Amino acid sequence: MEYTNKIREPFTWGGELELTILAEEFSIEIGVAHVEMMNVYNIGQDKNYQERIYILYDGVHYDALYKKGSGQSKFPTTDDEVYAQAFQAAAAVNSTGGYYNSYTCSLYCDICGMVFKGEEGITDHSLKTRHAAYTQFQPQSFNL
Repeated sequence: MEYTNKIREPFTWGGELELTILAEEFSIEIGVAHVEMMNVYNIGQDKNYQERIYILYDGVHYDALYKKGSGQSKFPTTDDEVYAQAFQAAAAVNSTGGYYNSYTCSLYCDICGMVFKGEEGITDHSLKTRHAAYTQFQPQSFNL
């Protein structure tokens, strides 16, 4: 009952469990193009559904993928071309660092400029300083 009440709240997000439930409810596979892992995995593929939708997962959010121009979002599960395009979408976002990993991300405090690795460091910093503005960044390496 507690889970049911929580997931119904307007600002509660779902994850893989909820995607599994949705796949079953709508009798459709859900192809998740995982940006950081650079793969596409299918939820519900053991059910022999005939259609699949694709979503892009960046470590925090799921965004719908659809065919540019037509807006088509449902595809036959046998369409390898669309599967490859979903992978390419994940690869394109990955190449720009457009994903979030709460354990390995680099963050800096917008207020004092301190740099942290992962969310654990900013939690402690926020409690001590009451700073609450952080930005994720990609560390740069340079050849000397």
